[in-house]
Amino acid sequence: MKKSISVIITAAALAMALTACGGTSEDVKRIEKDSTSATATETTEVKAEEPVTEGAEVTANEASSDGGYIYHAETASGSIDVSVDMPMETVLAALGESDSYFEAKSCAFDGLDKMYTYGHFEIDTYPSESGDKVSAIYLTDDLTGTPEGLYIGSSKEDMEKLYGTDYEVNGSEYTYKSGDMSLKIQISKDKVSYITYASKVLGTVAGN
Repeated sequence: MKKSISVIITAAALAMALTACGGTSEDVKRIEKDSTSATATETTEVKAEEPVTEGAEVTANEASSDGGYIYHAETASGSIDVSVDMPMETVLAALGESDSYFEAKSCAFDGLDKMYTYGHFEIDTYPSESGDKVSAIYLTDDLTGTPEGLYIGSSKEDMEKLYGTDYEVNGSEYTYKSGDMSLKIQISKDKVSYITYASKVLGTVAGN
């Protein structure tokens, strides 16, 4: 059995990052599921998310028609192929309630940036006129991987066998671009230390 290696930022760090764009701690709302029950515990005064249909099965891939990389997400409630820029409403209908949830006023868009944490992955969203859309998918430990077979802990050689060498390098981060998204992989001591699917909108916001 694999030993779980957690690499994602903590909830507190996320809250700090979200408020760094000019909001206050009051702008950040957090909901965590009680580990001993099926109910959610509110850590600030916040309206819980609208209920979604649990156990839904989604087989149609609403992901990128532009050929971007896709992550196959699974929970006890269901599974779905997730791509950046797809409607989060569709994702929630398939995966059910997240283990924890954060929201904060968006720095770049009119509305709220949101973060949904599940067992081995996290999904961020950005607001749009047609509803929240996926901005990023983070694999948080080595108990999940990409459909192509890359995991946290895989070697750089494994990465190149699966995805090739047509990547951009920024320090220890290797970026594969496809359509309007990027697959970002950090290599530390010749091992994969994080894997992120990122929408082009993130680069646009950052001025890239």
